[in-house]
Amino acid sequence: MKSLAFLLQYGERDVFAKLLDVQARYGDLRRLMAISNDACVAGDDMLMKAGLADADPFADQHRFEAAIDVTLKTKLTGLNTALRQCTKDERSLISRR
Repeated sequence: MKSLAFLLQYGERDVFAKLLDVQARYGDLRRLMAISNDACVAGDDMLMKAGLADADPFADQHRFEAAIDVTLKTKLTGLNTALRQCTKDERSLISRR
């Protein structure tokens, strides 16, 4: 952001503010993606431990669901909610333009 400080010198505060907002939203999305990646690794580990590495997720759906613990399911539900909110926020921003 220091390299963009020249925008303030030329009275482009609104552009600078928009860039700060974009940076913040990008940071939020990066954090959500990191949580998602960690959750996927944890889920894969749980499925491997349950012997479901080569199983058909559709045919063995109940076994797959049983292999994932409640903590991870809660994390994934929260992640899903956060991603939906991000999408809603982005759509709102786009529709205002």
